[in-house]
Amino acid sequence: MVLVGRKHLVSQFTKRSPHAASVIADVTAWGSMHSKESVSKMTAPVVSAWRERHAQGYLQALAEADRAGQVTWGLQNVWDSVVAGRVERVWVERYYWRPARVTDDGKRLLSAERAEAPGVVADVVDLLIERATLAGAHVESVEHLGEDDEHRIAAQLKPPTQVAEPVLEAGAATQAGATAPPTHQAVA
Repeated sequence: MVLVGRKHLVSQFTKRSPHAASVIADVTAWGSMHSKESVSKMTAPVVSAWRERHAQGYLQALAEADRAGQVTWGLQNVWDSVVAGRVERVWVERYYWRPARVTDDGKRLLSAERAEAPGVVADVVDLLIERATLAGAHVESVEHLGEDDEHRIAAQLKPPTQVAEPVLEAGAATQAGATAPPTHQAVA
């Protein structure tokens, strides 16, 4: 999180908020009527520098977990692991998205050619990220993971003794959620 505002307000936020640990930087700005474009211009250098500092660590953690045999690759495999409550951490390419249908029981993904088709989740990667986050997994967005589609998303699995209750129940995929637009905004 990047805080934009007057120095004394930013200071109060970092002292009082339970989210203060999530602040990566602050940008001093006067007034409250900044446009999205001006906020973006003010924060882009800070976010870019933070992303660069952390990206190598994310990829190193993935490589270590992969060597230890704790990683599963590919959209369906990661989805299956999230549904089973087995995911500790997810790595996903920043601009990776896929349309898909979710089966009625919420357990399988069915390939879809068009995001606009009836019953298709326009960005099932975003849905996966939401569900992984709700299940307590850390999600890391990185620029590049692999050359093929199966290597654009990965998940580190929890040790068998730490597996949580499944995230999805029968009928969890609803038509209302199936057509929702993507909401994920990658940070790293």
